[in-house]
Amino acid sequence: MILVFGDINLDVVIRADSQLSHGSDTTGAILTTGGGSAANVAAWAAFLGAPVAFSGRVGRDHAGDLLLGELSDRGIESLVTRDDSVPTGVIAAFVDPEGERTMVTSRGANLTFTEGHVSADAVARARHVHLTGYSFFAGAELRAAAMALLSRALEAGVPTSIDPSSYALLENYGVKRFLSDTAGCKIIFPNIDEGRLLTEADDPEAIVSALAARYDTVVLTLGSEGCIAGRGNDRWRASSHAPEVVDTTGAGDAFAGAFLAAGVARGLDPPAAAESAAAAAATCVGAMGARPPLTRRARRE
Repeated sequence: MILVFGDINLDVVIRADSQLSHGSDTTGAILTTGGGSAANVAAWAAFLGAPVAFSGRVGRDHAGDLLLGELSDRGIESLVTRDDSVPTGVIAAFVDPEGERTMVTSRGANLTFTEGHVSADAVARARHVHLTGYSFFAGAELRAAAMALLSRALEAGVPTSIDPSSYALLENYGVKRFLSDTAGCKIIFPNIDEGRLLTEADDPEAIVSALAARYDTVVLTLGSEGCIAGRGNDRWRASSHAPEVVDTTGAGDAFAGAFLAAGVARGLDPPAAAESAAAAAATCVGAMGARPPLTRRARRE
């Protein structure tokens, strides 16, 4: 089982047909769906056949009910706790004609997750634990919960992975602090901007080499140029499948979820896992929203 920990939100994705008409109306497409970087990773890993459990926090409200129902529909084991006084996290994502998104975020109950909500039993049952940088960047209590989860995984001999998640938040948090906090992780999934910040290198090969000195496996995503993965002195590249870009929201989450599903659940080597991950990211950006479709099994139910 892959245990994923972190944010779970209700996403409202808005793609306008034209520039917004300030103070008036603009037509477009609006999608309400599950979101949150960590929950997206869980959804993609489950979609690709991996057994997955998700640990996070929602409010005791209608949005929380919807998100918990979707986890169930996807066959994801829910370790989500509920907050009676803080609403579920919500993100409004505005998508431009090129597919780039601008987000307004209310993290809500995600921020009330504490060390006491970490399930020691779930860590012991897991084959792998995945976290995102957002769990480190949002205050002392949430960081303590993330650190406790990493510590328990390390003690149990369970490998872990980390996605830095946000260039701006990572820069504000501090590179040295982040590298120290995540020193026990086996896999890191930075994008090119995060990789440059973490290493002060510019060339992708140099970034991977610098991070490979700290992490067992480095998977550096390069947007339309695919990715480069490294382990020790070995390097592998996977090409982008380059579909028409509709919405870039969740592309990195899809990539990480697919890589874990292939590499952890199916035991594929890094080159094959990277190819599977690139294909999933391409599927993600070709449609609105950050989640895969529901499986056939879930739709029949």
